[in-house]
Amino acid sequence: MLHKEFEKFNTIIIGISKDSVKSHKNFESKHDLSITLLSDESTQVISAYDAWKEKKNYGKTYMGTVRTTYLIDEKGKIIFASDKVKAAEDAAKMLLEVEKTKQP
Repeated sequence: MLHKEFEKFNTIIIGISKDSVKSHKNFESKHDLSITLLSDESTQVISAYDAWKEKKNYGKTYMGTVRTTYLIDEKGKIIFASDKVKAAEDAAKMLLEVEKTKQP
């Protein structure tokens, strides 16, 4: 929804999860997404970004993806990170962070 606002700051949005490419394609179609979704079924990248962690649910412990958002500058440096992601609010929150660091 805020895709055009991010474009003003020459910012791209990429999502990554353990889900398969097929699953991502179905999700993109269903929700008419305008962002790129990447599949990391091996969890190599997710682990490198410290988003593959032990989770607990109903007394069971398992490994899973912790929703995390990163703002990465042109040099590849993480300049903002948040693991308090609420899907409905995260885009607006990240746009504020982008506005702090970039000029259109």
